[in-house]
Amino acid sequence: MSARIRCRPARAFGSCDITPDYETGRSEDMEASAYNGNRESDLSEYLREFGIKAPPLKFVAPGDDRIYSIPSEDARTYGGMKMAVEDKLQIVMDSVLDTFNHPIEPTDWEIVSSTWPYRFGKFTVVGQPMFSDPVMTVVWKAKSLAIKMWLPSPRRITMGQLLTIVRGYLVQLLPSPLDLSLAPRMTRSEIDKVIIQDGWSRSRDLVRVVQQTWCTKCLQQPTVFVGKGVVGHSHSAASTEPQMVFVVVQNLWEMIPGMVKQYRPDLLVPATLTVSEVKAIIEKQFWDTLGLEDEDERDEILWAHEMLTAAHDGCWDKIADQDTMALGNIRMAVRSVITYKE
Repeated sequence: MSARIRCRPARAFGSCDITPDYETGRSEDMEASAYNGNRESDLSEYLREFGIKAPPLKFVAPGDDRIYSIPSEDARTYGGMKMAVEDKLQIVMDSVLDTFNHPIEPTDWEIVSSTWPYRFGKFTVVGQPMFSDPVMTVVWKAKSLAIKMWLPSPRRITMGQLLTIVRGYLVQLLPSPLDLSLAPRMTRSEIDKVIIQDGWSRSRDLVRVVQQTWCTKCLQQPTVFVGKGVVGHSHSAASTEPQMVFVVVQNLWEMIPGMVKQYRPDLLVPATLTVSEVKAIIEKQFWDTLGLEDEDERDEILWAHEMLTAAHDGCWDKIADQDTMALGNIRMAVRSVITYKE
């Protein structure tokens, strides 16, 4: 079991669900409101008049018992709501339903989302997961190399941005500071010439490209093929899988007092290393950066060092069995969090 560390707790609005308990349809409510000569159920004007900040809107997805809160200002328009929902739930949204499971047309969203009783209920979003597996594998067949990386918001990444990220990770292996016994042979000029398969435009959206053009296997486990010249989309047989597999580890330093966050460059490490081995490598880089060699001084500075893995609810769990758990066996993002004294 993993110990739960709530680095980013989700604050639900209110202590209970106040979804209305009557079964009138939205169209009837709208007709009644229009009959009275105004949109008296529109709460936005009242909230603005008294300087009250509108509470967040609540969203749910079929098969998911969690409630996702999105700030009202991020979901004021249909387009803004769609973008916020897709980022928060990591899905491609097809439609949104009101409290009574009636579809909401894009042109009606601004009225419905600020109208009683819908404003205080839960909106149901219907869509498909962006990827079944949140870990993307980048394969360079000619080098027998694979990099496994976690994409927290794939919907916001273009093919060009992905290529820049991949090149940045490859540069870490030139030469590797990890003294690896097995490392790909490559030059900086080779990395600069690396392209993504099929020559897709750099401005194309990553998620759309995967969903519209790539194979069924990639939809289950997203895979990008890179290389020089013409790069095709072709999965290898199990016997010819890349021999060198690396995993991306996120780096975060937190300085106390004040918990000042410092996001450090990601680290590329062999998937065969255990979590404890990676932890030791990161601590060595931490001390090298600070230029501290004295053990007594180190004890006074290092407050804590946690190795965490991302959870589906947006929190981070402490990794169990760190002495035996290989990095390549973890299916979500891995993050190192070093807390130290100023």
